[in-house]
Amino acid sequence: MKITQIETHVLLVPDYDPEACSSAQDDIVVVVHTDEGITGIGEVDTNPWVAQAMIHARGTHVLGLGLEEMLIGEDPRNPEALWEKMYRGSFMTGRRGLGICAIGALDMALWDIRGKALGLPCWHFLGGASKKHITAYASLLPTGRTASQYRESLVAKAKEAKRLGFRVGKMEVCVKGPYSHNGLQEDDELIVEIVAACREAVGPEFVMMVDVCYCWSNAKEALRVLEKLEFYDLFFIETPLQLDDL
Repeated sequence: MKITQIETHVLLVPDYDPEACSSAQDDIVVVVHTDEGITGIGEVDTNPWVAQAMIHARGTHVLGLGLEEMLIGEDPRNPEALWEKMYRGSFMTGRRGLGICAIGALDMALWDIRGKALGLPCWHFLGGASKKHITAYASLLPTGRTASQYRESLVAKAKEAKRLGFRVGKMEVCVKGPYSHNGLQEDDELIVEIVAACREAVGPEFVMMVDVCYCWSNAKEALRVLEKLEFYDLFFIETPLQLDDL
């Protein structure tokens, strides 16, 4: 089996806003074709036009190759080796960020092909099943351009998630920092207030997770607030620090 073609499709909501912080309004889907008629589908959440360019771009030297040109003619049933080939071949242009995102979409499609070729779901190749079921959680993204609107929106969504039968929810409390929602730049006390309001709304048995979207620039700032949030029994805090903070 050989890879013969790679398609990329940019998906956008009709009224997407380039100034918004929601990554739910765009996506790129890749379709990897083979000479045996089996196709694999993958996707990734990043700027779809830039990922598309990364995939289809021609290479200029051995560490700056295009991802598509590295895959054409290869056997897709060995995704681990092809991941290494793409990573090494794009070493000067990838390694992190966009490069890993674009490789990830193609890697997903390669695993899809492998599963289809063998007639097995991909989890068979990724360590097997560790449990018979998983718990779904509600991902709660509030609206509102003021602090009060934002808080009220998230509390309402948390109550609705519980009413619908969810036992777990992840609250987006992104009111400061580089990825804040709708231009909000509030203080840390609002984060604590919103988490407290959500906990009161859903009760003690509901499992809460909170995403603060890279809002603190260092661990000292983060810990000062996390100590206050400990009272509300959160399962985890997502992205408290910016990506390159070591």
